[in-house]
Amino acid sequence: MILAHHYWPGRDFWDPTEGRIGVDFFFVLSGFLITRSLLLDRQTSQDSPWTLLNRFYVRRAWRILPLFYITCAIAVWRGWMRVNTGLFWHLSFLSNFYFIKEGRFVGAAGHLWAIAVEQHFYLVWPLILLFAPKRFLRAAALAMIGTGVLFRAAVGCLGCSKLTIDLLTPDAFEALGAGSFLACSEQSGFLLGSTGLILTILRLVCRTTNVGDWFSLTGTELSRSLMLAWLIAAGVRGIRGWIGRGLESAPARALGKWSFAIYLSHNFVMCGTVATMGRSGLENSIPFIALGLTLAWSMAVYNLIEKPLYESRRTDRISIQIKAVNSVPVL
Repeated sequence: MILAHHYWPGRDFWDPTEGRIGVDFFFVLSGFLITRSLLLDRQTSQDSPWTLLNRFYVRRAWRILPLFYITCAIAVWRGWMRVNTGLFWHLSFLSNFYFIKEGRFVGAAGHLWAIAVEQHFYLVWPLILLFAPKRFLRAAALAMIGTGVLFRAAVGCLGCSKLTIDLLTPDAFEALGAGSFLACSEQSGFLLGSTGLILTILRLVCRTTNVGDWFSLTGTELSRSLMLAWLIAAGVRGIRGWIGRGLESAPARALGKWSFAIYLSHNFVMCGTVATMGRSGLENSIPFIALGLTLAWSMAVYNLIEKPLYESRRTDRISIQIKAVNSVPVL
């Protein structure tokens, strides 16, 4: 959906969110996966919370930083990112604040705001997951959702622009919190989806009333996030029929592996394709060419960079585990 919005702007009439639902799905899924992974570590490992936290940050750094900075370096080399278009903001994972400061998306790096928000999420939520008592974790996830709603309402009352409301980090808490709550209570998928559907119906009914704008401001992101959480819960349980077979197919699995590289590179690839072919007489083919190049690049960097890094980290973990076992005295 994000690629469709960026590659065929104005033609994704089937998506009234203008690609935002794709970002929301990314946030909900990320909240779910990160929370589920850390809860599993906490339940199965005898290491201290500080050790688990350090291990989490090392994993995230190996997963994100190499490809992120390689992509940014290529973008700078090709002239798609410059110092005067927020380069240092992007490199510091502050892209969302840069665009808020400018009042608009600047340059080809407009999509990096979501990566920045994700890194901000990593600074706080893992600490809560690993150090808070387990019985408070679901309440903490609900509090994150509530914080997102209240923050969105407060920023709206201050008269801030739609761009500011959408890009500030706490305004993603509804989506991140919905995924996190689902991981804390995996049986809650139907409840989350039903609540989201009810909120959507109420929002549509109230659209023409005096509270329509207020309900739209505070309920749109929340209702969408809750329904996306239900969709993820259904996927975890297993989706039957041709949809399930499609999601389990080799192409779908490959796209999942390449997804981070696809998201990071797609705007830059489109920028380069337009610059190269903008006056070639093949303007209508540019989005399709850019899509093919994006997939080819993502497949290459996954196999040449991401996969080797993952396997090296996996080998190191196994080596550490073996050494730990061998160091235990036999009585």
